[in-house]
Amino acid sequence: MKSVEADSVTVETGYPTEGLEDLVWASQYLGYENPGELQKAGVEVLRFLLVAITQAVGDDCESNLGDSLDPTGSNRYKTVWNEEEIEALKWLAEYYCLSEPQAQMLGGNVLTFLAGLDASINGEKENEDTPPESVESSNTGTLNSQVSSADPIKLNVTTGIDSAKLNWDTTNEFQNEETEFTVRYRQTYPAPYELVAEPSISGEILFMSDRDGDWDLYTVNGDGTGLNQITDNDVDDWSGVYSPDGTKIAFDAKHGTAPGDIFVVDADGANQKNLTSSFSEDAFATWSPDGKQIVFERKINDTYRLHIMNSDGTKTRLLSEVNTGGWSIPAWSPVGSKIAFSGR
Repeated sequence: MKSVEADSVTVETGYPTEGLEDLVWASQYLGYENPGELQKAGVEVLRFLLVAITQAVGDDCESNLGDSLDPTGSNRYKTVWNEEEIEALKWLAEYYCLSEPQAQMLGGNVLTFLAGLDASINGEKENEDTPPESVESSNTGTLNSQVSSADPIKLNVTTGIDSAKLNWDTTNEFQNEETEFTVRYRQTYPAPYELVAEPSISGEILFMSDRDGDWDLYTVNGDGTGLNQITDNDVDDWSGVYSPDGTKIAFDAKHGTAPGDIFVVDADGANQKNLTSSFSEDAFATWSPDGKQIVFERKINDTYRLHIMNSDGTKTRLLSEVNTGGWSIPAWSPVGSKIAFSGR
């Protein structure tokens, strides 16, 4: 059994098969204990070069490195960072405006490239070991299996209330081997595959209601119990959305003389704060995947455009010149490098 330090952080990056093969090979070639140590070293090398050599300050978001780093591949690799190490990862992510999985991938890619260059010069590169493949289940999506593709495996997943049951048949060679499966499924319709039983919703549901004469935000347990009023104002509070970590709620409201501002409040209803405090009409707040930024729509002189700000309301700037027409409904990509929205 492996132990994890209390203040450690686990970051998961998904690689395509070829990308993970190269990562594993590079860690062996450079003498690292595992690919995670290679990723950490790469992050530290980049931070050293940027800070000590080039004396970088501010950020370099304009390089758009996130467009070339897709950490959603089917081969998942988890790296555990201690409290000191994670500071370097966060610094690199903030400097290039990346998610932490992207920054982790960047660190690994840099040393993998250098290892390949050195091996090519010296004629030493050998065939890489093939990592375990991902296996598609008939019900739910992705299962990461240690069973090689040469020995087919049949999986049948049954979902029930607060549980997921696995039944599998495998070849005799693996019947006595310890095998680990990771099961993922969606609780919202439409799921990628039909579920044989309806999973329970263990978290809270955020919604708005005008039951007291004006629109306010409420939460309720998935089974309908535990109704809790989050906002209680004499004006309308709309479009609440949880932060990625579930601790805060962003929403738009018409308080005072402003036609609409973006507010944030703790998930229990405490510490309500106006983030925009403008004389324009702001709406459709949406959190970035890492919770550090909020994109929203702003109306100025009958023209609606997307703006973006830090999650504390600072550094507001125009994001797009496109007139969204008042119904942009922005949505971040999973890695936070792109934003989709409707416009005209």
